[in-house]
Amino acid sequence: MSKHTLRMPKPKVWNYSYSNRSSQGALITQTSRFPKTFDSEKMDYLSIYSDRMPSHVQDKIRKITTRMNWQDMQSKSDKELQHFAQVAFELNRPPQHVRLIYYYNVSNGYCCPVVIALKRK
Repeated sequence: MSKHTLRMPKPKVWNYSYSNRSSQGALITQTSRFPKTFDSEKMDYLSIYSDRMPSHVQDKIRKITTRMNWQDMQSKSDKELQHFAQVAFELNRPPQHVRLIYYYNVSNGYCCPVVIALKRK
């Protein structure tokens, strides 16, 4: 058994922006039962910065999120977040758990949240 502890992001903030330093690394949203630990023998850990997604995936994501407005993702249901991650990682099935953490590129100020997913092997 290979248990891994997931680091907690900073708490949610009111304004996700490069001008708000406390938003760097802050939780945007996550599925309701996102675990604190996971067993890597049973689950895969997936992570990608949104600005590193291939362009064809970014086009599909834009259709889901309307203008890549990450703050709007807070109102999404677990199923919608799972579908979002399924598209982002080009999975055959939706993952069990999803977390979005806000980051911005410190060199240019552009937003580049991280999408994290845990899926069964």
